Order: sequence, then C-alpha cells, then structure tokens
Amino acid sequence: MGGLFSYIIRRLKESEKLLLFASFLYTSWYSPATMFCRKKGVKISGAFLRRVKIKVKGNNNQVTISPKVMMNHCEITIAGDNCKVFVEGGGTNIQHCNLEVKHIGSQIIINKGFTTEQVALKACEGRRIEIGEDCMFSAGIYISTTDFHSVVDKSTGERINAAKDVIIGNHVWLANGVSVLKGSFIADHVIVGKDSTVVGKLEQTNSIYVGSPARKVKDGVTWKREI
Repeated sequence: MGGLFSYIIRRLKESEKLLLFASFLYTSWYSPATMFCRKKGVKISGAFLRRVKIKVKGNNNQVTISPKVMMNHCEITIAGDNCKVFVEGGGTNIQHCNLEVKHIGSQIIINKGFTTEQVALKACEGRRIEIGEDCMFSAGIYISTTDFHSVVDKSTGERINAAKDVIIGNHVWLANGVSVLKGSFIADHVIVGKDSTVVGKLEQTNSIYVGSPARKVKDGVTWKREI
C-alpha cells in the first residue's frame, strides 16, 4: 500500500495535468463552497484544500492559491476593495489558519515553503503582511498590522497609532504562542522563542530572539526542520 501511495505522489509531481485534476477532485469534495468563489476574484489552481472557507466582500479583490498548496481547516476573509491574498505553492502546508484582510489595498503575501500549525494573520488599513520563503510557524501565532482601535493625542486630537506593514524574512521559525505586532520586521534565518512578542525590528540574521518585547539572546545560528 505504501508503495502505491508513493507512486501516486510521484506521478502527481511529474504530471501537471494529473495534479490539476486530482486537486480539483480533492477540493471539490472537501471544500465544495470554495469552487463557487471564482467570480469574486478567487483563483485556485492545483491546490489541495480541505475544509477551507473563502469569503470575499468588496470590489477588485484577489485571492490566489497556487499549485501544490495544502490547506486544512482554514478561513480566508476579505472585506474591502483592492485587497489581495496570495499563497505560493511548493512545500506550503497551512493548518488551522485565519487570514483576514480589511479596508482598502490591504494584502497578505505568503511565499513558498511556508508551514504552520495554527496562525491568525490580520492585514488592515491598507497595509500588508509578507512572509518569506521556507518559514515555519508553530501553533498560536498572531500577526497584525493594526491595533484595531485608535490611540489619540489628547492635546491635538490626532491618532498616534497608525497601522504599519509586517515583513518577515526567509527561513524564519516562530515558536509556539508568538505575537508579531504592527511595524515589525524579522530578518532572515531568525528564531523567535516561545510566547515572545515582536515589536519593531529584529535585524540581526542567524539569531535567536526571546521575550516580550523580543530581545536577541544568541547569534551565529540557523535551524533545520529535522530533529
């Protein structure tokens, strides 16, 4: 049985037409509602979606889920105009996610090789969340471009907590319970420890950061998925 399964997987990788056909059957069976979203700017091609819900409200929005993406128990919500969600295939396996994009021109961009057990991404107020290649997020991950409510200068009446982009580099590992707040930047080959909060810029590559707010505790390291 194992040999037959390996043969099927190999054939799927070798044949684009077979991949598209198999993914269409899989998604139609496990996430039938997503097949009716195409008129709302949703493009699904060669992706394997299980219990994935996509809700789009507004004008000129785009949701692109590329070939070889695996998604399970996920919800993608767009409420606004000119918004974008892009998920690149190639080793991408997303479990239990909530991708939320609101207002005008907000974006979530996930590059290839991304894996996660549980994540909430919230891009709002025209800002973007971008995740680089080959990133690994554990469970309980929260990332947002906004505070969702206004902090106002009492003397001027002006808002002082504007939304900001969140940019995460390549080959970044976020351990369980990490929060990444608006305006944060994480450099390539960084590890962020359990229950840490990222505020601002973690600019040193090949380093470990821990704490709330996260601070560098070690450099000159990298990480592998294998134990």
